[in-house]
Amino acid sequence: MKVIIFLSILITTTVFAETKDNYIFVTGYGEEQKTAALDAKKQLALQLTSKIQVTEKNIQTKSNSISLSDYSSDSKVTTLPIEVIGMMVDSYSCKDHICKYIFKIDSHQWAKLLIKNINHNHILTHDELNTKTYGWQSIKRLSKIGEQLVTTKNYIMTLSAIKAGYNNKIDIEQLRLEREFNSQEQGLSISIKSGQDSLSSHLRSIISNRLRISGDSDLLLYIKTQVRNGKQNNQFIAEQILWLQFFEKNNPTVIVEQKIFKEIGTSPISIELATELAKQQLITSVSNKSIHMLLNKGK
Repeated sequence: MKVIIFLSILITTTVFAETKDNYIFVTGYGEEQKTAALDAKKQLALQLTSKIQVTEKNIQTKSNSISLSDYSSDSKVTTLPIEVIGMMVDSYSCKDHICKYIFKIDSHQWAKLLIKNINHNHILTHDELNTKTYGWQSIKRLSKIGEQLVTTKNYIMTLSAIKAGYNNKIDIEQLRLEREFNSQEQGLSISIKSGQDSLSSHLRSIISNRLRISGDSDLLLYIKTQVRNGKQNNQFIAEQILWLQFFEKNNPTVIVEQKIFKEIGTSPISIELATELAKQQLITSVSNKSIHMLLNKGK
């Protein structure tokens, strides 16, 4: 079955004479209601929580006294995950197997559910922050808290987009919990070792700046990297791989957790440029992630 989807969205506020409720209207296209609803939800997320990220890369290397450069620019639009509730069909029309559905969402009910979820997550996060754990369990606990805070922040951003003038106590509590979380994360005591290559040492330095390093910690993080390269369709390709391996002091030969990160660089000029690009992408990826993000986003 061939499905053609057109991207379209209209967000407005309508006051109904009988209920006086505010509604959000969003348009979706598809062969059937299910497809149109998915289209509408995607467009709603794009409208409410989209971010545009432009990445420019300019890599320069020197080989045999010859300077080589490679430039690329890439833009990406991302949206935060949002949970849409109470979306109802307001009207629809079909032509040539493609239907146009206009959905409506009760913004009051949606905001009410978001506030309930935010308050619930804040209670859970508060309790987790006040739980005492040690060793690897501390990493797991903070990783869970970090994910909860990200989810709650997404709820708050969605709430701010659909409801003006919501209670700012929510923002205050979120900020307080984030500060406590950051304090506990920076207070983690970890020993860090790495391979002898320059990239592993550089990544060890980046991660060490976020933690309290202790030589006699019960936790050890070992960092190692590897690069693989080749050529395909007149493009030099390099894959830079990072391993983060966690060990406990009382069992130093058993990995309790491992995360693998991979970045790929390409260049039509040389394998050196492709390798440098993959290396810089890996450094950027690690630099922009906290410990709990590294643990949860590993491949």
